[in-house]
Amino acid sequence: MPSSSSRIGGSQYVQRSRREYRRAVRHSRFVRMLKFTCPLLSVMVLAGFFWASIFNAALPDGFSVDRTTLENGKLVMNDPVLTGENKDGAMYKLTARRAIQDLKDTSHVRLEAIKASLPLGNGKFADINAKSAIYDRKNNVIVFDNPFQVSTDSGTSATLKSARFDVGAGQLTSDDDVQITTVNGDIVARSLRMRDNGKTMEFNDHVKMTVNPSAVEAGPEKAPTKTEETK
Repeated sequence: MPSSSSRIGGSQYVQRSRREYRRAVRHSRFVRMLKFTCPLLSVMVLAGFFWASIFNAALPDGFSVDRTTLENGKLVMNDPVLTGENKDGAMYKLTARRAIQDLKDTSHVRLEAIKASLPLGNGKFADINAKSAIYDRKNNVIVFDNPFQVSTDSGTSATLKSARFDVGAGQLTSDDDVQITTVNGDIVARSLRMRDNGKTMEFNDHVKMTVNPSAVEAGPEKAPTKTEETK
């Protein structure tokens, strides 16, 4: 007959194994969710490169402006549009209601009512909607100074209150609230660091992850939707 100490030891082993299993399942779900999140945020990097190509060099093929006027010492380009194909032959399109440049400060261009449709691959697209952004030609930086959204036709979306994109370094940073929503769950954080043109992402400050178990392969036991928080 097993001793009481053996039964206790066996019970502790079973509990530890269950904890490790649940931890592994949560990790698997998190990794799978990030597979959807990484391409979504990386599309903002692509948008930054496209807009930089407009104002940092000769106007590229596929760029058009409805009309250009001078208003109060500022050059105003109405309805600028950039269209073209990426290396895989997929179409992209970026538009703005206006692009404004102060003639006394030619290093900055303000973009208003920005919309973009950019390919993610496999026939999927991401849409960007931003109220405004400022492009710093001297430092090759784009600053989104108002909340903006990025979404895909598969239901994944990201909302950021503001962000700073260093075009040359391929780095995007935000010190405001960030919310990512995917079919597998949500990620909420108070800051975001994205490096290497979207290859590396770092969420910081009160990070919360809500996982939807029904969206991933279930194990022997289904756990309820769970929210985890880190500080």
